[in-house]
Amino acid sequence: ANNRFDFRIISKLLHVIRNFEINFEWCRQLDSTVLKHFGKSLPYLTTVKSLALKFSDTPEMRNKDIKNIASNISNLKKLENLSIRFKECREITNKGVSFLFNEIATVKNLISLKATLNMENLKDSGITSVSNALTHLEGLQRLSISLAHSQVTDEGLNCLSLSIGELKNLKSLNFSLTNLENISDKSLEIIGTKISNLDLHNLKLKVTSCEKITDAGYQSMTNNLRLIPSLQKIGRAS
Repeated sequence: ANNRFDFRIISKLLHVIRNFEINFEWCRQLDSTVLKHFGKSLPYLTTVKSLALKFSDTPEMRNKDIKNIASNISNLKKLENLSIRFKECREITNKGVSFLFNEIATVKNLISLKATLNMENLKDSGITSVSNALTHLEGLQRLSISLAHSQVTDEGLNCLSLSIGELKNLKSLNFSLTNLENISDKSLEIIGTKISNLDLHNLKLKVTSCEKITDAGYQSMTNNLRLIPSLQKIGRAS
């Protein structure tokens, strides 16, 4: 009862908010009731232009909770900037990621998207849903994608790189790959090839602790990226 009451009070304040961030971090006892009512409050954000949703170390969170939240994102008609972060949400799988990005794909006014997916259960099918969403976001100008500790392979990154390469209005890209054991030099070659087709003003790439990546992969990627007229930074971490 208290959870319902709290969110009803908050809902009355949401009509005038333009920037909204909700941070569910270290909420080990967070249950579906709270998330359900939070999801129901999202349609009240009628004026919001920037939304940040952060979920970290929430072991009770399930795919159905993501679906309840995601189903209301499409109602945010004025949303231009969206930031999503999942870290150590062990019960969230590719299905939950698909729920979310299928809805993100309907936000036609989106110009900035940041997706941090630090998820052990994330596989190529989940990345495919991210890729499919990007194909619908033609007005996207700024994109940040961070993948860490997942089961994504070269095939998944190939799909993602293809979609990024089709974002003709994209001016800023931040792409981070960390502790991905199933990607190889092939991924870096593909990323470099597809991104080189874009007229980027700001590019940051970071590849950290990916065991199968060698100097040959970095060299191949760099050779392709030299085709981009303006290049701010290529980061390599070991």
